[in-house]
Amino acid sequence: MTFCKAGFHANGLIVKTMAIVLPLSLALLPICMDAQTPAPPPAVAVAKSYGFTEAELQKIKSGDILSKDLPEKSDKELAGVVAVFLPKTVKELAEILVEGQLLKSDRTIKALQVWKPEASAEKAFAGLAANAETQAKLKSRYEAYRKNGLKGAGAPGEQLALAIKAILPTDRWPGYSKALLNYPDNQLAGMEHRFFCYQQELENKPTSILSHRACVKSDHAALITEQRYYVSQTYNCRFIACDCVELPGGTVMFYVNCLFTDQVAGIGSGLRHSIGRKRMLTDVAANLKNVREQLQHNGSGENAQSAPVDAKRL
Repeated sequence: MTFCKAGFHANGLIVKTMAIVLPLSLALLPICMDAQTPAPPPAVAVAKSYGFTEAELQKIKSGDILSKDLPEKSDKELAGVVAVFLPKTVKELAEILVEGQLLKSDRTIKALQVWKPEASAEKAFAGLAANAETQAKLKSRYEAYRKNGLKGAGAPGEQLALAIKAILPTDRWPGYSKALLNYPDNQLAGMEHRFFCYQQELENKPTSILSHRACVKSDHAALITEQRYYVSQTYNCRFIACDCVELPGGTVMFYVNCLFTDQVAGIGSGLRHSIGRKRMLTDVAANLKNVREQLQHNGSGENAQSAPVDAKRL
């Protein structure tokens, strides 16, 4: 399963809003949606919880990709949600997202490693195209997180905890936020986990990234999250939540994105946040559209040859 730079000018200051890797992998079929079919009440309720109206949900089912701002708990945070309809069942979509298949087709990513918590990480770090010092540093960061969770991630862990507490739907997914906050303790029955390590060119700089994805599923809904707890440069950390609800003909996904970066704090923070958030959501929506189109023609999205997904913008 799996998950997914923008520059802007505010008051004479260039603020580079982040390089985001979407950790998003969707195997899509040609879209066939009936805008006249009412959405079941659960989907409407989920949409409204993110600020979308029932009319907007119908537009999303018809193929529109819409976004909303979300409350931000830090002067370093940019937060928003993008909604998209995907013609896959929840089960299919959740599996693709957890394994990170789109990362495999991103040409900016090198040495992608994915493993389960019970597996050894020795091979993952040895496979990186990095010197021994960098490999040791990444392994140490991973081991601290694997042992102590967010508490082992330092300041990024504190920022990720803010997003988890503010964003995750505790009414529909009871215990999930607690499981992330307390990882590796107090995990939910049936909760899946994957760890990722890779290198990516961000802003023309080789960047090392460590992340943790988790997932829980029911018959017709799923929640897939990612904590990008170590990023060697460009931005501080990133939290993603893909809140998925199955409808006739496919699944509506609410893609929550919380990015933490020092570059939107300080003087002019309000304007920086406004411009940065808008640019971030525009980029995410554009990339989700590209993902959908690409996967319609390439099945799972692996080995895509044209219009590659620009994962650094998600």
